[in-house]
Amino acid sequence: MRRFFCTSCSRSYKYKQHLQRHLRQCGLDVKRFVCTSCSRSYKNKRTLLRHLKQCGYTKRFFCSLCLRSYKDKHHLQWHLKQCGKLPLYQCQYCEKSFFRKDHLIIYIGLDIKRFVCTSCSRSYKNKRDLQRHLKQCGKLPLLKCQHCQRSFYRKDHLTNHIAVKHSNLSFPF
Repeated sequence: MRRFFCTSCSRSYKYKQHLQRHLRQCGLDVKRFVCTSCSRSYKNKRTLLRHLKQCGYTKRFFCSLCLRSYKDKHHLQWHLKQCGKLPLYQCQYCEKSFFRKDHLIIYIGLDIKRFVCTSCSRSYKNKRDLQRHLKQCGKLPLLKCQHCQRSFYRKDHLTNHIAVKHSNLSFPF
């Protein structure tokens, strides 16, 4: 059977494509693939993946495309659905994008405060909270704590304050 030899290091290969793969790395001292557990480095991804399975590395499931690793197989399977692909859902207010629509909805709801008070510039994530604020904006708080004289606009805030700050005392209502 014919063998294919490397002229630089004399290694031989049964198949021509194996020799061609070897030639792309032969003589290169660059070891780009590094084990994050023990810091050993390798010239190619396949060797690192083989090493990772024996290294004592706690994450056992590896993506062959980007080398990310996961403790659970289903996490790797979810990752493989999006690895190397562009996110489909883009925020309409900024450049951030997401693979999942529910993540975009959460991001917009939590991070973007679109409802702004024209009097004091406070901002809110939903219209209902802004409307509640507008009822008290510019007014003095009417509810006072009987124990420390701190003032509140809302009864639920006063009740919570008493429960947290004055828990050893009884409620006034």
